[in-house]
Amino acid sequence: MKVLKWLDRYGEEVLISLLLAVIVLLMTIQVIMRYCFSNSLSWSEELSRYLFIWFTFLGISYSIRYNLHLKVDIIYNLLPKYRPYLMAISDFLFLVYLLYMIEPGFRMLNTLKNTGQTSTAIKIPIYIVYASLLTGYLLAILRLAQKYLQKYKEGRQSDGEMTKS
Repeated sequence: MKVLKWLDRYGEEVLISLLLAVIVLLMTIQVIMRYCFSNSLSWSEELSRYLFIWFTFLGISYSIRYNLHLKVDIIYNLLPKYRPYLMAISDFLFLVYLLYMIEPGFRMLNTLKNTGQTSTAIKIPIYIVYASLLTGYLLAILRLAQKYLQKYKEGRQSDGEMTKS
């Protein structure tokens, strides 16, 4: 149970940290190979690109978990009284988009898997790269659900405390 709680709390953080570290390492090795040995690696750029794609889509759920996603703050700042409602509307619209993208995402993965297409340099199945989109979106849906379940629980607890006094 502790492992699941740890994964829930730090899963994306550890994964995106590892992905970023590998990207930096690969690009450093590539620069050293190119400029010091006049010989570049044929696969490092492609692998770095694919890792960055995974990094980006895993970052969506991470940003939702810690409320770090990009937003246009001008509306929130102009209407501070309505900020919680505007944030809820924004999250709801994002959830609608995520849910809408699930079915095409599965369809795209199935198509890519059936074609057997592989990447140019490292020859991995290309559907593995595209699975990042679906994985990121599913994790984002999970994190949005967790966010509002937590708010609901906090609201119920504060309502209970108010009736006890």
